[in-house]
Amino acid sequence: MTRPDPFDDELREAFAELTAGDRGHVSSFGDVVARQPARARSVFASPVLALAGVAAIAGLSASYLRRNRAATLVVPTEVTVLMTWRSPTDVLLLPPSWDVVRTVPNLNASILDSRPVSVAPTGDVK
Repeated sequence: MTRPDPFDDELREAFAELTAGDRGHVSSFGDVVARQPARARSVFASPVLALAGVAAIAGLSASYLRRNRAATLVVPTEVTVLMTWRSPTDVLLLPPSWDVVRTVPNLNASILDSRPVSVAPTGDVK
């Protein structure tokens, strides 16, 4: 075990003096707990201030809406042309049975009933 350094005692005494000095400036815990909290004063405690705040917000909103309403949106003709453009290869994206997918089938019907019947040149039904 190492011997205690004499400087440690001096340091402890200096901290004890500082602690005692600080205790003289600080309220006791009981005094702090017993104190009533300070009542915060509201900005809108006065009806005049509240009314002025509402009027300011209404005025700013009205001026903002009036300024932005005057600006109209102009869509260039190039944009409208691009919106109506159709790719020439769009037809290739459609599945072969697209009319079957786009229609709602009857629950009592068979898919064979919806297929057209072709007649062979000999008169036999295929």
